Amino acid sequence: MKYLAAFIVTLLGIVLVGYGNVSAVNIFSVCDQAESANSAVCQDKNRTIAISGGDSVLSRVVGILSLVIGFSGVLIMVWGGMNYIMANGDPQKVARAKDTILFAAIGLVIAIFARLLVEFAIGRIGQ
Repeated sequence: MKYLAAFIVTLLGIVLVGYGNVSAVNIFSVCDQAESANSAVCQDKNRTIAISGGDSVLSRVVGILSLVIGFSGVLIMVWGGMNYIMANGDPQKVARAKDTILFAAIGLVIAIFARLLVEFAIGRIGQ
């Protein structure tokens, strides 16, 4: 179980911190040329990106994090189920497997409520 937890923490660290060295590129520099001025990108260059609201950057980040957390929770539940199957009636192993499944389910419920709370807050900020 220690190795699984270390793997999940490492994976989240790579996902959340690994994208820190991204630099921006000005894709609108080609819009100054006559042949590119009518392209879809150049027509959309004055659009702003919402930070809060329904289709916002924060909503997308929360969605991606919820997906990762949900996937991790389901994997942990499957891991607990496999441990339950392989316990062969040993009371300590069965209890540990049941605890793993229970804690993963509790974690998923907390993650769902956290997402709902964050989405509610983002919706209120966007008004």
